[in-house]
Amino acid sequence: MANTDEKLMVAVQAVLDGEKMPVTCARTGISVGALKKWGVTARAREPVERRR
Repeated sequence: MANTDEKLMVAVQAVLDGEKMPVTCARTGISVGALKKWGVTARAREPVERRR
């Protein structure tokens, strides 16, 4: 999927902007598992830093 990175960036930007709604699969088109793999939790307002 070519749009995956674009959708991911939209989801991350929404989180960074303090989006209060949970980042759900329905809103972003990305599964919650995929978001967790990228270090973004479903309800967090900030991305979780997993890589050092």
